Amino acid sequence: MQTDRYTKAVLTIIAVVLIVRLVREDDAPAQVAVARQPDAAAPVVVQPPPVIVVQPPPVAAEPTKVQVAEAPPTKIRKPAKQRTAAPPVASPPPVKSIKPPPAAESCDAVTCEINPEGACCDKHRKVAALPLLDKKLISDGMSAVRARVMACGAKSAAKGVVTIKVYVASAGSVTKVNVESSPDAALGACVAAAAQTASFADTQKGGSFRIPFTF
Repeated sequence: MQTDRYTKAVLTIIAVVLIVRLVREDDAPAQVAVARQPDAAAPVVVQPPPVIVVQPPPVAAEPTKVQVAEAPPTKIRKPAKQRTAAPPVASPPPVKSIKPPPAAESCDAVTCEINPEGACCDKHRKVAALPLLDKKLISDGMSAVRARVMACGAKSAAKGVVTIKVYVASAGSVTKVNVESSPDAALGACVAAAAQTASFADTQKGGSFRIPFTF
C-alpha cells in the first residue's frame, strides 16, 4: 500500500509540472512581443523556466521485524537421590573346628573273645565266670521270702493258686513282678509285694521265672 501511495504522489507531481510548463509556454510569446515594442533592434531572450525536479518522498522503511528467539524451556533437574550406604556386613566369627573325642576302645564280649588280654576285658571275664539263673539260685532266693508270701493267705479268705512271674537283674535284685493268675486281686497283690523283696546271687545276665503259690 505504501508503494501505491508513492506512485500516486509521483504522478500527481509530474502532472502539476507539465501543467505549469504548458501555462508558461502559452504566456511566453506575449511577453516577447511586449518586450520588443520599445526596442525592436534588441531582441529579448527569454530564459526558459527552471526545471523543477521533484524529489520523490523518501520511502518509509518497513519496520524491521525483530524475531525474538524463544528461550528453550528450562528443565528443572530433580535432585539426585542420595544413595544410602549399605551398612558394613560383619564377617562371621571364625568357626572353630571341634575335634570329635577319640573313639572309646571297643570292649564287649566279642572283642574280649578275640583279644582277652585287654584291660577292659576284666569285667567280661568276671561276668563270664558267673553262673546263669538256674533252679537252685531261684530256690535259694525265693526260700528267703516264702514265709512272707504264705502270710498273705492268712489275710485273705480266698483259696486257690496264685501264679506270679519274677524278673531278676544280673546283680540279683528283683526288677518287676507280674501277677498272672489269682483267685483274689488283694491276695495276688500281697504275694507280688512279698516276692519283690527277694534277692538272688549275681548272674551273667539275670533272667525271669514263673512260680505258683497254693493257698
